[in-house]
Amino acid sequence: MPLIRAVLAKGNMLGKFGVVRFFKRPISYSFLSTLVGVYLGTVLNLPIINELIKVTKDTESFSYTLLISVPIILSSFFVVIFQIFSFPFVNKIFFIPLIITSASCSYATLHYGVIWDIGMIENTIETDPAEALGFLSLGSMGFVFFLGILPSIFILFKKNKFRKKWSKEVLERLATIFIAISIGLIVAKVSYKEISAVGRNYSYMNKLITPTHVYGTYKYLRQHVFSKPIEYRELGNDAKILTNNSNKPNLIFVVIGETARSQNIQYNGYSRNTNPYTEKYDLVSFSSVESCGTATAHSLPCMFSNLSRQSYKKAIANSQSNVLDIIQKSGYQLLWKENDGGDKGVAKRIPFVELARNRSEFCDGSYCYDEALITDIDKNIQNMEASNKLLAFHIIGSHGTTYYKRYPKSMSVFEPACERQDIEQCTDQEIVNVYDNTIVYTDFILSQLIEKLKKYQEKYNVGLIYVSDHGESLGENGLYLHGAPYAFAPEYQTQVPWFVWLPEETATAFNIDLSCLKASKDTDISHDYFFHSLLSLTRVSTQELNPKLNIFNACLGAQK
Repeated sequence: MPLIRAVLAKGNMLGKFGVVRFFKRPISYSFLSTLVGVYLGTVLNLPIINELIKVTKDTESFSYTLLISVPIILSSFFVVIFQIFSFPFVNKIFFIPLIITSASCSYATLHYGVIWDIGMIENTIETDPAEALGFLSLGSMGFVFFLGILPSIFILFKKNKFRKKWSKEVLERLATIFIAISIGLIVAKVSYKEISAVGRNYSYMNKLITPTHVYGTYKYLRQHVFSKPIEYRELGNDAKILTNNSNKPNLIFVVIGETARSQNIQYNGYSRNTNPYTEKYDLVSFSSVESCGTATAHSLPCMFSNLSRQSYKKAIANSQSNVLDIIQKSGYQLLWKENDGGDKGVAKRIPFVELARNRSEFCDGSYCYDEALITDIDKNIQNMEASNKLLAFHIIGSHGTTYYKRYPKSMSVFEPACERQDIEQCTDQEIVNVYDNTIVYTDFILSQLIEKLKKYQEKYNVGLIYVSDHGESLGENGLYLHGAPYAFAPEYQTQVPWFVWLPEETATAFNIDLSCLKASKDTDISHDYFFHSLLSLTRVSTQELNPKLNIFNACLGAQK
């Protein structure tokens, strides 16, 4: 026993002092920069290697030369850059956050196909904290810990030394740069044919390189933080409410969906009955609707502005009246009810209510079911003094990754459903099932809102319009969630549902031919139409309304 204790004690001392000696033994700044460059180019760029395998494995473009060449070329590039810009007291401050954020982004790209452009950076920065926590799982935390935090601890505690003579430091760096460039050029020449073929056929591939999020963040800060403010521009000062055939005031509900995609809507040809609650209301479902963006932070302010998808700039949209402002100017009283982490500036000039997420019948402390939005509607309406009223509901709808938290267990129709945060651990069918359950629950919410409007029909001309902000990928081609650059985004992320419900009495009062509207349901439209169509539905006349972008225009005045 004494012998065993002595051996163990000696081992502990050796381990302790071995670790201490390891961290005390200094390495040059040049060598540290080389280590980080190679680590970034190989380990943290696993997503691009994975994508290369996926897109070339069954083609003539596949080769091991390609798979080996790409990380070597990336490593060579990073080594050169870091050698040039690595200085004492600066490199650790730069390398540590770079490694941790790169590990986080690498995980998201590897498992969900996320591309870190300016749009995704904006979406991430503006994400509600509760939603952000929904992306945490043992898998993601373990990945970031082992590939991000542990290397950062090494960088933090490992001593660095600067050559006593500047000439030696410069020579070491020049030699490293020369070797890195030479290796990179040789490998690039050997694999040029394979790399150029992949580059031509898969142009999005360069956006998967880590750390493109650094450039995306730079662009975001330049556009949204350090840009010169634009003078506010008033639109729709001529707005007025048109009279109608019933002489009743108007009560309009606007429902902004979250992450609902057109392909999973029964009305649009989906094989499953995901709309069992609204099918009795004879609503109009537009089957070919293109979103303005693939993330809420982009789509929401875009669709409420009078800017087209091609001309949209957030700074301009934020610096002029949107459709809600114009409707308010006409004499409507408005109320925005929020359950999706923020209105993205759309409702900043109208009355606004955000749901408290305290534990209750519909809230668990972090999230609320969308039913919480509709419990006090009668009180909301009674407190609105103006005759004409518009209530906007921003629902959480189908927001992932925690789809299973968007609906009560009693509303689960399709089983087995993916009931975990790390959806990559579920089968694709389980993900589709849980997503379809969120669509069914949204359909239930819409049915409840329609029933509420029907109770006010004697006093008001009532109507409802529902549009989702963007779609969602559910594993098709290895992509999950949303936020892909629009140029590369699949239709699953850009095709969204758009419903209109108008009772016959309201259609008559507004002189809208419902049969004409139903006949136009397969017309190609987009979020560009929302601004103008909402003005038309609320009977607001203004020079800002473009008839060509009004879904009701062709059916106005046709009914006698």
